[in-house]
Amino acid sequence: MNIKEKELAEIVADYSISIKAGELVIIDTDGPDESICRALMAEIQRRGAGVHIIPRNYGAIRRMLNYATDWQIELWRDSEKMLIQKADAYILLNGSENARELSGVLPDKMSSYMNLYRKPLAAVRERKKWLVMRMP
Repeated sequence: MNIKEKELAEIVADYSISIKAGELVIIDTDGPDESICRALMAEIQRRGAGVHIIPRNYGAIRRMLNYATDWQIELWRDSEKMLIQKADAYILLNGSENARELSGVLPDKMSSYMNLYRKPLAAVRERKKWLVMRMP
């Protein structure tokens, strides 16, 4: 971890989401820059808070969505919803190498994904301390 990553992690923990000991922080990442994720984990843990990582692979998600039933999408949503409800803060590290990765999802499946998964989880995350970081 370089000094700039360490400083960024400190700024996030101090000012962006004010991490305190005993809190649970979720880092949701599609992995473009693992060093930032590791720096955030180290800083959060240094403060005595817990970290849970949700790694995303949008190529795999695209494949899953094209064949998923509504029941499967709801099950996926419910498992993440339970975790997010237990968390105190949520960080999204967004910077997929292919921003159009989900463009190959069938329209009816994308509609199910948005209505059954994304919108309900956004409503839960918005009640937490949250931060979205767009990575290069």
